[in-house]
Amino acid sequence: MAATISTGQTIPHFLQREADNVIYLSLFSDAQPATPVAGCTVSVYDASGATIVDAGDVTEGLPSSYTIPAATLPDTVPFSERWVIEWSGSYAGNAFLIREDAHLCLRKISPVITEASLLQRHFDLAKLRPSGRASWQPEIDEAWIEIVARLISQGQMPYLTMNPWAFREAHMFMALAIIFREISTHAAGAGSSGGGKYAGLATYYAEAAGAAWSRMNLIYDTSQEGMAGSADAAQATPVVMLTTGARGSGGWRRW
Repeated sequence: MAATISTGQTIPHFLQREADNVIYLSLFSDAQPATPVAGCTVSVYDASGATIVDAGDVTEGLPSSYTIPAATLPDTVPFSERWVIEWSGSYAGNAFLIREDAHLCLRKISPVITEASLLQRHFDLAKLRPSGRASWQPEIDEAWIEIVARLISQGQMPYLTMNPWAFREAHMFMALAIIFREISTHAAGAGSSGGGKYAGLATYYAEAAGAAWSRMNLIYDTSQEGMAGSADAAQATPVVMLTTGARGSGGWRRW
């Protein structure tokens, strides 16, 4: 029976014009990370279908990667949300062709919180990490992915934001909601009486994240000129959907 291959793409690839861009391919087979065999290639196409990278040699690994050279993304290439990245290779004797979407933008946006930010609110989080875990970074990343995905689903491109600090509260509270839900699940599974307390904190932070999002003001560089002029300045009050339930449980709430 052929191995089932899936990817770990969660949001589009964001490519910054006039910069080297490392892109990653995360493969999974039977729920386990998978490394394609040698010979995997990647091609990149712009919005018109023109080839930007033609069968570039991929560095196989967990994840596999390729660096798009800055020289292929000069300032003459128009910004677009309709680029395509196409990975070609094989795993366990099965060929695959994977297409992923990409956006070409002026600049990428980065999250503004770290685990240190969370520890400033709950210093005991370091002691509450599951055994073998070095940090809460996966939960911080997951919260950021949810923020970016929700913005895109509402037609708001995160890389247009001129004031990324505006995401700080919402990102922090979303991460804490995810973390405390995970802690409560572990506590309940271990028969600890603390599960209810952590579940309450998860709910509290989910509500706090919704409130933070509702009052969030974003300023956009809609023309991607590197500044927010009077025509580009805008306030946004986006709607976020949060969950304090297990992933895939359907436990979404609207705030």
